[in-house]
Amino acid sequence: MTRRTFNAVVKSYLGIYEVTDKEIVGHFFKSARNTWITRTSPLFSSKYAWCAAFIYTMLKKAGKAPKYMEAQHTIRAKSYIPVSMGGLLKADAVKLPEAQEGDIIVLKRGKNMYHVGTFVSANSKTIVVRGGNQSNKVKNSLYRIEALVSIANYESI
Repeated sequence: MTRRTFNAVVKSYLGIYEVTDKEIVGHFFKSARNTWITRTSPLFSSKYAWCAAFIYTMLKKAGKAPKYMEAQHTIRAKSYIPVSMGGLLKADAVKLPEAQEGDIIVLKRGKNMYHVGTFVSANSKTIVVRGGNQSNKVKNSLYRIEALVSIANYESI
């Protein structure tokens, strides 16, 4: 799937809200090979972060699912850091000035906490990220540039 088509697929999920769309969010976990989460809750419990399950599902729809990742890693944002930077994603790392819409971006959110989404744009202070579990929904959000951990080139996945 081309980058343009991938971005269109990700955009088609904008507005999905974990409170009213529990079945869809539950599908993200099933798609990421983590059915234990949906087995322990009737549909999906908001106590689970789902940004990584969303990204795995989007990559799977693009034919780029990292099937080599063990199931417990597919729902961890930190797993989407490129191997060359200490993560598990087999993809080329890119610097922020070379990032393009649709690249996979990992951000730091406190001690041992990460977030993963797709890169949209950046300026000197902030990065726009499109992803799941951003204020409990799929949306575009602003993050401080200091939170940037890694960016993986979409085409190299």
